[in-house]
Amino acid sequence: MITYKQKKNFLEYAKKISRLKIPTWNELPEIDLYMDQVLIYIESHMNDFVSKNTKFITKSMINNYVKQNIMPAPKNKKYSKEHLAYLIMICIFKQILPLPDVKKMIDKKVEKSSIEECFNTFCTSYTKAVSSIIGLVKQSYKNNDFLELEDFNLFMTIGANSTKLIIEELLTEGETK
Repeated sequence: MITYKQKKNFLEYAKKISRLKIPTWNELPEIDLYMDQVLIYIESHMNDFVSKNTKFITKSMINNYVKQNIMPAPKNKKYSKEHLAYLIMICIFKQILPLPDVKKMIDKKVEKSSIEECFNTFCTSYTKAVSSIIGLVKQSYKNNDFLELEDFNLFMTIGANSTKLIIEELLTEGETK
């Protein structure tokens, strides 16, 4: 049986997640940053958005993203707000998708608009998705849909897997198989 304490802990965590805010395009620094400054910025702003105890951004990772053309190269060893936008999206997306799919997702959106519009859509979509998921979960708790914590964990894991499969299918839309 899911205990009162477990429900209370979850609801507190859900409240914390719902308050997390990704900086919008206009909130990103206007000045260009060097690599060490980029690492500090990304770590300080994205730490709560990624799996715990995971090194989610390093110099090597950033260099690999550039080599794999997932993001543009820095100019004179400096990174602009465009680079920060790419890195924030990559840090979130790579938690779920392999890097080639991350690249495809970002590239498809940027092709139709700009990195600024892509990033602002990402920020809005993130907020909407978190709100929807938390609403679903709160309603499930309220309805006592899950008697055991393990059942709830199964439900959420299956939901994450289903979402990933849908994303992969949408990314291949229009491609010949």
